[in-house]
Amino acid sequence: MSGIFKGYDIRGIYPDELDADAMYKIAVAFVELVKPREVVVGKDARLSSNELADAFIRGITDSGVDVISIGRCETPMFYYVLAKHKYSAGGMITASHDPKEYNGIKLSKGDISLNYETGINKIEDMYENIEVPTAHRKGTVKEVDLLNEYAEYVLKFGQGIKNLKIVVDAGNGVGGIAAEKVFSRLNCRFTLMFSDPDGNFPNRPPNPMLRDALLQLQGNIVKERADIGIAFDADSDRVIFVDEESQVVPGDLITALLADHFLEKDRRSKVVYDLRSSWIVKEVIENAGGTPMMSRAGHSYIKQKMREENAIFGGELSGHYYFKDNYFMDSAIITALTVCSILSEKNKRLSVLLRPYRKYSKSEEISFKTANGDKIMKALELEYGHGKMYHLDGLSVEFPDWWFNLRQSQTEPLMRLNFEAKTEERFKEVKEKLFSKIKEVGISK
Repeated sequence: MSGIFKGYDIRGIYPDELDADAMYKIAVAFVELVKPREVVVGKDARLSSNELADAFIRGITDSGVDVISIGRCETPMFYYVLAKHKYSAGGMITASHDPKEYNGIKLSKGDISLNYETGINKIEDMYENIEVPTAHRKGTVKEVDLLNEYAEYVLKFGQGIKNLKIVVDAGNGVGGIAAEKVFSRLNCRFTLMFSDPDGNFPNRPPNPMLRDALLQLQGNIVKERADIGIAFDADSDRVIFVDEESQVVPGDLITALLADHFLEKDRRSKVVYDLRSSWIVKEVIENAGGTPMMSRAGHSYIKQKMREENAIFGGELSGHYYFKDNYFMDSAIITALTVCSILSEKNKRLSVLLRPYRKYSKSEEISFKTANGDKIMKALELEYGHGKMYHLDGLSVEFPDWWFNLRQSQTEPLMRLNFEAKTEERFKEVKEKLFSKIKEVGISK
């Protein structure tokens, strides 16, 4: 795995690492690998997305395969179209939450996302030797508009929402397209911020998890005395919540809230969570009678595990949430509607609902650049090898009163660190020792 070929998609800096010629070759290799009847193509609002989508479509049609073009849309709508209409394959032009200079593609066989082990590796192998195809028949392109159908589908997840003041920050991504149609149909007051898709992302970064990215959303919550703030990433598969006190909510606490909600309805179900999540997630699932299933991070891995286990719900620290009733797919807007439904049903403030889950002291996800990732990993293995160690995704070590995970990002050239302790005092000790060891081996910012 190298260059633009990542763990669960293909992406890179445009045009230095990924340009129209590269996307054409990816399309030809994809057809050769999957041998689809047709390919659904969607795209986000990035400045390069039109060009890259056109190149991908050319590669598909030159290979003799028809294209269903659904135009500019959010990634969850792309997945919905594949699953609902049972198309044989698809490509979504997007770099998700990455900075604006990036772009890429998420590939699916049927509604199953390809990851490196299930197909991206083979596309990488074929990529350098791709030739212009010589199909006897060139494929056709059919443009379809399924936005209204998708909005109707999504609305069923917003049952019972009433009397809420909601602020939605679409971040100039594609999430504002469906959000306008959906939230305007609810029995609530809502404000939609930065709803116009703009690949320059003029108002905040594409990634709502970055520090200070949500200051304007937090300010509007105070100004409007809103019950909840909702922020989408650039392709609207991630969602971050802000409570009525204008505090950003960690993603694993939302996983705990939603796990509790779904297990109230079916107490013997399985719930998938990623290994960076707080201990409270596993505890909530077990206490509610469910079966916790730990997974490595990444949308294709979570979806795969949910299908294998027939899990009712899955959640990631990064703001991806997956639903059995949504074809095991993630969706920012469905998550937002579900959380708002819980607020209406419980008739409690979000901060109050989350209070029981704030049991431990946990770090934010800490990202850093380094040329010494492998050395840091080995140094930490030696330092903490007496703990319970596993390599599900990077390095995880667990002790009775604390744990940490260090992993290589699959989407950016960064190492990511998460850790948690049972007390604030222990948390501070752990933080100091971890940072000291990492600095000793060497990091570059």
